[in-house]
Amino acid sequence: MRKTRRSWLGLGLLFLMVGLLGTLAAQPAAGSASASMAVAVAGANQPVGAEFDATIDITGAQTGYSAWQASVSYDLNILAWVPVGEKGWTYTGLGGLANEANASAQDLFPADSDAVNDSTFGGATTGGGVISATGTVATVRLRCIVAGTSILHLVTLAEDSGFGTATIDANASYIETSLTDAQVTCGEGGPVPTLTPVTSPTATPGGPVPTPGGPVATPTPLPPGYEAVDLAAGCNPVASTYPNATPIGTIAAAVGPAGNLNALWEFEGGVWLGYSPAYPQASDLTASDLLDVVFMCVMGPGQFGRPIV
Repeated sequence: MRKTRRSWLGLGLLFLMVGLLGTLAAQPAAGSASASMAVAVAGANQPVGAEFDATIDITGAQTGYSAWQASVSYDLNILAWVPVGEKGWTYTGLGGLANEANASAQDLFPADSDAVNDSTFGGATTGGGVISATGTVATVRLRCIVAGTSILHLVTLAEDSGFGTATIDANASYIETSLTDAQVTCGEGGPVPTLTPVTSPTATPGGPVPTPGGPVATPTPLPPGYEAVDLAAGCNPVASTYPNATPIGTIAAAVGPAGNLNALWEFEGGVWLGYSPAYPQASDLTASDLLDVVFMCVMGPGQFGRPIV
């Protein structure tokens, strides 16, 4: 499901989080009572470009725990992790958790071309002692990149013995923990494109014969020094040849035909920045530099006009 490489930085953070408890065991403790954790979202439908929070909940703790950890994986073609604040996730401090010295989160598998799912990892210790508190322990923020449905999956210990999801007992052993996933659909709740009805031409006796299929749209000629890049329906990675710090509105206006653009996306500094012509006030992609790769998401075939370099 995910790439098998390991993040040694992640291992360092993990050991930091449970340093007060000793060395972390790789398997659940024999004979330990069960616990349960879940990931949940308040709104299962989100518009493209929207950011939303998924909660990490401890829903059962028959055996007291001294720490917890969780990895949330998702379809990186639909969602992107949005780090929040210094710690990456937002911790609630439930039951004394989220000690500032040991609460942290990170992106385990940064988005790249050969990965299907990305994953973000976090956890915290009580700072000492055992608790049985249940409820939300943290939230992780995600952004809808394009329309589609993604499972928010709590990675199990069987899938990843180092970063799987579980509660941890006072002996630094994993407690057998059942897990519940969630699902989110991007695109619903946003603006629905309005299709212009096509009226079939009516034949006039003695007049010209109507052309089957109606008139064919002719692309707008580009000024000298510009070239047209063909775009297919969906998201197209295209290198921009506009100068540094070109306003994103200029890039958007170069996508045709008018009304075809759904969103623009760029991956910068480890996060996705997006622009939506329907929600310009909520967009965080404001400008683009020379040779930046911009993902141009269009509703149908079109073209992008850019300077020839």
